[in-house]
Amino acid sequence: GADAPQLLKYYPADSDAEAATSQRRLSRDMTFGVQNYTWAQVASKQGQPVYVHRFTRKVPATGVYAHYGAFHTGEV
Repeated sequence: GADAPQLLKYYPADSDAEAATSQRRLSRDMTFGVQNYTWAQVASKQGQPVYVHRFTRKVPATGVYAHYGAFHTGEV
């Protein structure tokens, strides 16, 4: 709808490959990012100290895991 240009700014889809990558990232952000960010906002408003971590270190990986980049429990 009307929000498509804003969405495509962060999750571009100029090719099938780019759209597939954006779909994975959007799914990840909707599953983990939004709920954790919302929880952090609620806790912060209640006066709780809150720390939000962004995983950026890509672990050495093989097979399908090589496509995930940095991910929670990747260090395990």
